Amino acid sequence: MILIAAALLLTIQLYAPPTNGLWMQVAFDTGHVLAFGVIALCIFASLSKQLSPLSRAGKALLICMVLGALSEAAQIPIARDASWHDLMSDWFGAAAFIGIAVVVSASPAFTRTQITAILVLALGVLSWALWPLARTSLAYLERYRQLPQLVHFDSTLSDVFIRRQFASISRVPLQEGTAIQVQLLDGAWPGITFHNLWPDWRDYSTLVLQVAVDGTTPFDLNVRVHDQSHQAGEQNYSDRFNRQFRLTPGTHVLRINLDDVKTAPRDREMALAQVEGIILFGRQQDAGRVFRVQDLRLEP
Repeated sequence: MILIAAALLLTIQLYAPPTNGLWMQVAFDTGHVLAFGVIALCIFASLSKQLSPLSRAGKALLICMVLGALSEAAQIPIARDASWHDLMSDWFGAAAFIGIAVVVSASPAFTRTQITAILVLALGVLSWALWPLARTSLAYLERYRQLPQLVHFDSTLSDVFIRRQFASISRVPLQEGTAIQVQLLDGAWPGITFHNLWPDWRDYSTLVLQVAVDGTTPFDLNVRVHDQSHQAGEQNYSDRFNRQFRLTPGTHVLRINLDDVKTAPRDREMALAQVEGIILFGRQQDAGRVFRVQDLRLEP
């Protein structure tokens, strides 16, 4: 049983196809918890019944910890996505399921307080492990419901779709809502990325951004739009939409015709049914500059 579980696990880790999209990636990461939970139950059940439940639990957990470490280490030589987070998910999933198995198989041996403590701990670990998938699912639902708004800055669920590169990001309240404030740090092309946005822009004609710039001198804001094909390819500059706006201090509404976005790649048309993201960024010498994104939406 143990050898079968190890072989199956390593096969999945080494040969599973790469995941596409944020939700699929989070779901795959969550699968570590559930997969190791099931493997732990199988190992626990296969151990000798002459051992006490706690001994069986300890041995099953130790075996799962070794399997988890081996499954992550095996990915390093072939440049797969080995990570400490996945390893901890493996171990926590195994521990949670084994804890439940111990309570079910030997409940008369524990007091009610001990049973409650084990179950609370196990369910707490499972809740921690499943929360990223639940949060991402809620964010995807909100992504659809908020159209034609691409990002709803009032909701912390929008954090799922925001990344920063050499920048600090915070939320600031406004009279008419909430903005994302971006302070550029020292680094190459500092800025903010809105990724895994609603992908189908075919029913719209214009991308609208409202941006407020701090300071006393003009700021060159670069706007990049790319589709899934670009993101999966070599990501050449000529294969996406790029436009620079010189903004004076104050608030600006930027309007970008989606026909320009569609025809921006040099050797093809951008797939407006598969838009992946928008990046707003400056230059390395802009470190310290601050701007706020107050609106990001599509218009018919």
